[in-house]
Amino acid sequence: MYMELKPTNQQNELALKESATEVLLEETKLLATFLYQKTPNTRKAYESDIKKFFAFYRGKTLRDITSAHIVVYFKNHPELKESSKARVKSSLSSLFKFCVRQRYLIENPCSFLDPVRVIDQTQFRVLSHEELVRMIELEPSVRNQILIRLLYKTGLRVSELCSLKFSNLRKRKNSYFLIVVGKGNKTRTIGLDERSYAELNSLKESSHSRGNADSYIFRQKHRNLCLSRVSVWKIVKKAAIRVGLSEKVSPHWTRHSHATKALELGEDLRIIQHTLGHESIVTTTKYAKVFPGKSSGDKIDI
Repeated sequence: MYMELKPTNQQNELALKESATEVLLEETKLLATFLYQKTPNTRKAYESDIKKFFAFYRGKTLRDITSAHIVVYFKNHPELKESSKARVKSSLSSLFKFCVRQRYLIENPCSFLDPVRVIDQTQFRVLSHEELVRMIELEPSVRNQILIRLLYKTGLRVSELCSLKFSNLRKRKNSYFLIVVGKGNKTRTIGLDERSYAELNSLKESSHSRGNADSYIFRQKHRNLCLSRVSVWKIVKKAAIRVGLSEKVSPHWTRHSHATKALELGEDLRIIQHTLGHESIVTTTKYAKVFPGKSSGDKIDI
């Protein structure tokens, strides 16, 4: 008589372990592929958020996660501000969307959640023209004066400023401009005035490789390495504190200040969009709210 051989408990456990290992390897490859396609700064932020989330749900796979898991995660982390929740949700949603495109998942659990409402803090992070002038004038370092002025004059992101080389600085007839590599390695040109061009060129004399086009404009002392984002942040913060402003001031405040001042002076939104490197003009229009212009109460005399 034929007898069916049933697997032992030990064999079942071994099969489960092998299956779990295969899932882990597949999901590790998916995550690595997903992160590889992101820019370094985005990759770092996404990786941090995703690691913390799955450390909380240790043993869970991508296929196990539902919208309820995300809600419970937020409830168990009351210290997270709304902006942080929005960032975590964005990180997870981007990963799950990628997995859906790869046909590893059927749906994105984040799509069933309501949007995280974040208060736009831009209007609280705008410096006046006079405040920025004082920051520059009281800065003891000539190089740092040039750095702060360039941030305000061009609205550059701090990562864009750090990566600038002398080869990005160009002159064509009587026109001066910067070639900027922005998000997603997209390039754009930003016009410069003659003074800014001359100031940036003057830094060649203190460069590690004088006259070398591959030398960074803003570099570390005695080394041909670019200034770090943290270093630029410290320079701006110290300059702000020096003139009695908030210690929360960061390089991104100069970007907000650039856009707001440009609107105040009547600059076209499309030009501001190009200068700042915004993919969508919707992002640029938020500065119109920061500088509203007229009010319906202007003619109310009381």
